[in-house]
Amino acid sequence: MSPPPPSENVDKTARKVGTDIKHTARDINKLAVDSGLIPPLTPIPFKYFVTLQFITLIPAITFISCFANMGWGLNGYKFAVENADFGWWCNSISTMSFLTLYLLDYSYWESNCMIWLGRGLISAMSILFGLGIFFNAAEYPASPITV
Repeated sequence: MSPPPPSENVDKTARKVGTDIKHTARDINKLAVDSGLIPPLTPIPFKYFVTLQFITLIPAITFISCFANMGWGLNGYKFAVENADFGWWCNSISTMSFLTLYLLDYSYWESNCMIWLGRGLISAMSILFGLGIFFNAAEYPASPITV
């Protein structure tokens, strides 16, 4: 025996609920975009998409070449382990420098010279912090992948 066909009312109710959910999701998205909570979605040109894809490959290629057996993996790991103290110094100096810039109200600097100086310091501190993470590989073996 086959099961009885669903009643027409159940079918209409299911369609109505599905349509209501679709409209509600569309309304929530429109509200979020109109209020400025999220930016509107716009397609990006293909050349930017391809460029972003290649840029995202850089960390993976760097990690494989520096830490895998294919590249300088063992030498790089030994170097990081031997100089583990240098990592703590790098992290300490960069953290103190970030805190100093925060206390000096870096975000309110107005002259071009000071803005470029702040950007340069932030770039240098970010690189220094990344080096510190690299050199902490002795205590945290997975830390080089975060760089």
